[in-house]
Amino acid sequence: MATKKPTELRNDAYLSDTLIERLDLWYKEFSPVTPTENKILSVIRGDQGYSVDSLAVLLSPEAAPFLEEMAVVAKSKREKFFGNAIKIFAPMYISNFCSNGCLYCAFKADNRIVRKQLNREELLAESQSLASTGIRQVLVLTGEAKRLTTFEYLRDSIKEMDTVFSSVAMEVWPLKKEQYEELVEVGLDGLTLYQETYNREIYAVQHPYGDKSDYLWRIEGPDRACAAGIRSMQIGALIGLDDYRCELGAMAIHLDYLCKKYPDVEMSISLPRLRPIVNSDLQVDHPISDRLYAQILLAFRILFPHVGITLSTREDERMRNGLIPLGVTKVSASVSTAVGEHTDKASDEQFDIADERSVDEMCSWLEANGFQPVLHDWHSKLTRSVG
Repeated sequence: MATKKPTELRNDAYLSDTLIERLDLWYKEFSPVTPTENKILSVIRGDQGYSVDSLAVLLSPEAAPFLEEMAVVAKSKREKFFGNAIKIFAPMYISNFCSNGCLYCAFKADNRIVRKQLNREELLAESQSLASTGIRQVLVLTGEAKRLTTFEYLRDSIKEMDTVFSSVAMEVWPLKKEQYEELVEVGLDGLTLYQETYNREIYAVQHPYGDKSDYLWRIEGPDRACAAGIRSMQIGALIGLDDYRCELGAMAIHLDYLCKKYPDVEMSISLPRLRPIVNSDLQVDHPISDRLYAQILLAFRILFPHVGITLSTREDERMRNGLIPLGVTKVSASVSTAVGEHTDKASDEQFDIADERSVDEMCSWLEANGFQPVLHDWHSKLTRSVG
């Protein structure tokens, strides 16, 4: 008997059928806009917030000459909603085994790289080493190899890390609602789940095999997590796989949908650009210049002033230093994309790091530029029963 795919087992009323309809309509009707100068300035200077049309205006090539004015408005909105606080976190890879074939990822199953998964002792040592840098907010990452990196392994790892860090988030494969509920109980605080690309055709090409090829199961993951009681939710798209205007328009629809459906969940986005990966000559079909990347970030800060924006070390030091004042609310530091890096590196990396500053170096730069680096702003244990 054939095993059913997750989407064939859907029966929860909270799942995002409305979202899917909106996205399908977006791709059916999408066409680039050519706004006038008056229209661009009215969106930049207005306070109407997000709409499909307003985002299209700010992402248009015609808006590029108004980048400085966008920066002024974006900076003021970041200060109004987030003050001078910048959260600092670190990713921690605990396994890079994977059964998926994602073309843009070094962890893909048929890529010949050094693989490793931390055991309990290694996990604790790695956690303590990372915590010694001052990090209290950690993002747990794995590949997707469910027979080896089981849900039980994931649950036990989060429970162990909860004894070391005050806030534990994760970036792994999409789970069932009851699994998210179980992880929240043992210490999971936040979830990062990128759709990678919202274009179904490109998604199918980029994910030729493995569970990740199930588009609907992945896109409904944030719904299941939010319904399960997750405190913070981060989504994103991998910029460079599709026309940025179409891709980011779809991501904004998803973000707007989640913000309205789950107003009690802290929402944030990340805007990762494709980076070089091990053993790959991956071509970026839709490259994004630094100036255009800045325009994208500013557009989202202006139209989603209450939403957090994370800037990863995929961007180099120069870019991060320039963009942090204009809209960023969270950055990573002391970053490695290899498993076991903080104690005894034993695997290949997922992608190249562009900003290698340590926690101390990141904090020093922030303080020197008038920001308050925040390493600890939440303790998950205070919101759940102990024992």
